[in-house]
Amino acid sequence: MPVSYFANGDIFPSRFVKLDPADGKVVQCLAGDLPFGISQEGTRRSPYVDPSGKAAAAGEPLLVYTLGERALLQVNATITPQTRLKADANGMGIPVVSPSVAGKLIEVLVDPGTMPGT
Repeated sequence: MPVSYFANGDIFPSRFVKLDPADGKVVQCLAGDLPFGISQEGTRRSPYVDPSGKAAAAGEPLLVYTLGERALLQVNATITPQTRLKADANGMGIPVVSPSVAGKLIEVLVDPGTMPGT
């Protein structure tokens, strides 16, 4: 079951997130960050009201999938089963080795203990 956190910046759906050590809120990962989990699939508001497509903005609640949970992750490369992933500059998943269909959602098992930061 995903856990609710507060966002410490703009976070998009189905992206890698990390904990902000300053206040325990979550931020969207950048390249090289060690992910803590994956953000919720849905946006914060209807696209008719807010076309930004964000899952959360600073100070808003956000569901985060963590260790042992299955979640959807937006990827920015072709992924094959059993591929270890890391975050790109926009928090999307890319293979740890040899990035090679962008913008797709795939189901992943969250295991931050084995996710390399680089």
